[in-house]
Amino acid sequence: MLTGQGAGVFQAGLVGVAALALSEVKPDGTSAGNVMSLQGACTPQEIKDGDVAGLTCTQTHDACKVTVTFVTSAQAGILKYAANPVSPRSMEMILDVNGFPLKDEQNHVRLDIALIIAEGEGELKGNASIKKIEGEDVYAGVSTQFVSGNGIYEADVSVVSGLPGVDMIANATFRSIFGANFTGKIAHIDFPAGEKNFVYDPAVGSGSNVYEALPPDVELPSSSAAPQPQSQSQHQSESLKPSAASTVTLSLLAALICALIMF
Repeated sequence: MLTGQGAGVFQAGLVGVAALALSEVKPDGTSAGNVMSLQGACTPQEIKDGDVAGLTCTQTHDACKVTVTFVTSAQAGILKYAANPVSPRSMEMILDVNGFPLKDEQNHVRLDIALIIAEGEGELKGNASIKKIEGEDVYAGVSTQFVSGNGIYEADVSVVSGLPGVDMIANATFRSIFGANFTGKIAHIDFPAGEKNFVYDPAVGSGSNVYEALPPDVELPSSSAAPQPQSQSQHQSESLKPSAASTVTLSLLAALICALIMF
């Protein structure tokens, strides 16, 4: 996609997620007028640790730091970092927000994520946009859970039609990747009041949705410190390796490795 080679072949089957903005929302649901775009540039660094591979980079918006990590794994499991489920047929975007400047502790942070599908409306299933490619689901979805400190908590998630509020830069980027004919939905992820620091992970993939692959009684690992670009090697073996205890849980996903590999 980055070089344009083969774009015509794969374009019709593309799905994607894009982090658009963080904003402050009042208890009554109206905007507090504090919006932070997540389209700033940053220099990515490579992650490679055994079965896990990806890229990570950090943006700084005044006092707020946002680390964006894209990761996939040849082995199914749950990353210790962000308690994030991974499989050979998924790619996760991990957003690590540190220090969002809330004006009022009674307000909360809303994260807007675009779920984009090329050439067709697709189907909304739970919190994922689904498209059938040769009889199989290809999806762009969001989770209802986030990590804060060492705990895992629930966020309020709502998905709406269209791409309201997406500026011309974002639309130009989407067109360059997906072509002229793409559709999208916006997922609003609302975090608890006063929460300024959190880790959250949307994903794209094929086959079974990684967020629906865990039985309800599985205990997810606690989050560890986020990997920082300047000291990546110090964290990879601890936080970017799938948990051995959870590998069996996602073994069915691992068995489906023969289909699309999302890059």
